[in-house]
Amino acid sequence: MDNKKVRTLDGEIMLVQEVSCQVKLNDHQWTVAFSYHKEPVSLNVCKEDALPECFIRTITQWAVEEYLEERRFEEICQSMN
Repeated sequence: MDNKKVRTLDGEIMLVQEVSCQVKLNDHQWTVAFSYHKEPVSLNVCKEDALPECFIRTITQWAVEEYLEERRFEEICQSMN
């Protein structure tokens, strides 16, 4: 894998469902960091050399979307109680 290309993803800001997210490479692990209701969230995506950059972007987006959907579903359920 081309290290120059992977390094361009580190620190990249992406918008997922109107939530600003930052992709980070920490200790050979890709993570995505964002805030939800002003609380910091960090999700592990995959190991450094596990996937090509385009897949990491897609999986990052899916991980954030899944997190947001789960939290929003929980909030709806709580509001109904």
